[in-house]
Amino acid sequence: MLEEKNIRLVKILLVERKEKVEQDIFQSLRELKILNTIHVVRSRYEALEYLRQVGKYWDRPKPDIVMADCDLPGNCCEGLLFEMRNDPALCYIPILFITSQGESVPFETSDYMARFVEKPFSGSNILEALMSFDRFGMAVVKAE
Repeated sequence: MLEEKNIRLVKILLVERKEKVEQDIFQSLRELKILNTIHVVRSRYEALEYLRQVGKYWDRPKPDIVMADCDLPGNCCEGLLFEMRNDPALCYIPILFITSQGESVPFETSDYMARFVEKPFSGSNILEALMSFDRFGMAVVKAE
């Protein structure tokens, strides 16, 4: 079916330290029958190793989109965005930041490949944010 439509499944890297939030995201996407592959790391440093395919992540596929929780310690998300945008091999990867309910966005960015979604979220909120990256030639795919 996917081959007939010439669709490539998007690989998502989730940067999330709390298993509960990770499970909520997986459940939300599962309820919407999202077919995309999601890999999980727990910190900015692990995310950068994964993205650069070094260390224990040397054989992992490079993700098409990064989802990162803004609640990670030490300005993690802003630092992650900075490092990615200053690395020629990563600068093109879109990022979806997850913010806490009622919190303002923790930093300003004019980056056209960065989006924010607020907790608690539903699968449709996440899907809408992920699909906003469709102009970059990627697709988030739902099962029929």
